Amino acid sequence: MTVRDATPADLPALQAMHAALGSLYPWPDLTDETFMAVQVVEADGRPVMAVAARRTAEAYLLLDPSWATPGFRYQALERLQAVAMRRLKELHVNDCHALIPPVVERRFGRRLLKLGWWRPTWPLWARKVI
Repeated sequence: MTVRDATPADLPALQAMHAALGSLYPWPDLTDETFMAVQVVEADGRPVMAVAARRTAEAYLLLDPSWATPGFRYQALERLQAVAMRRLKELHVNDCHALIPPVVERRFGRRLLKLGWWRPTWPLWARKVI
């Protein structure tokens, strides 16, 4: 068993593995520049497992809750988000996540939906890169 970087020649085997899993999610375009790392486990001369990592961002919102009115703060957030999303796109980041406390989600969730955010169906798991 060997762990190595994936090569273009591995793509058919990786697509077959994806299909064999029942395609729980769409095939990720592993040639996309947002993927930083794709490694495979090779056994008996063929890929048998792979992991792919792509660029994503975690957003933190900092604001002065006493500044202006809620409506004006929302307009400022719309402008700020537009600029931030353009910058992330320049950096080849494919998606952005925000961890929202339940009390904030109850008060602000509908506004997030209007801003183009969604609540993923699947639970989010995280791990520090060490």
